[in-house]
Amino acid sequence: MALKRIEDWDEFLGPPQIVSNKTTKPSLRLDREAASKAALSGDHWHDNMLKLVGSWVAKGNTEEEIHDLAGSHTLSGYTVEQTRHEIQKMITVPSARGSSW
Repeated sequence: MALKRIEDWDEFLGPPQIVSNKTTKPSLRLDREAASKAALSGDHWHDNMLKLVGSWVAKGNTEEEIHDLAGSHTLSGYTVEQTRHEIQKMITVPSARGSSW
């Protein structure tokens, strides 16, 4: 069935609805101290470090400052260089996707 007027779509679609891109949930700030303690205790190290790295980037820390901060989160059994390698991936990935931090 062909429609003669664009307004005829209203019969099928109903009245227009206003859609908002704004979230109704307030954004929560990262508790850096809690994330740091969790990472240092081995509790979801990767997830907590990813949150910390993201917060440091958002804060404006340089790459080297982030590595310095993250180095103190090296867990027993790992080297600082291994930690640095993991943290570098967290820093680099968004840039590879065309996003700028």
